[in-house]
Amino acid sequence: MPFIPPMLCSRLERVTESCYIAEPKIDIAYKHPRDGTLVEIRQAIRVRRDKSFSLNAGKRAELVCWGAMPSGMLRHPLFVRWLG
Repeated sequence: MPFIPPMLCSRLERVTESCYIAEPKIDIAYKHPRDGTLVEIRQAIRVRRDKSFSLNAGKRAELVCWGAMPSGMLRHPLFVRWLG
């Protein structure tokens, strides 16, 4: 199985109905690693409890996940850091 590098988000917006700061629900747009299409989803991401998280709308972020499901949802996405 080929290595698929971490996906980069191109747009993030906070969804206010999330009640856990450790798993904010955000809008994510990413280029699908297999077919190159742009995928836009709304999904909760995990944030390590020992890291502070503040939303930087429109800024690119690095997420690590176990892969992308056929629906486009990411498997266990984890926030790593803001880029640039």
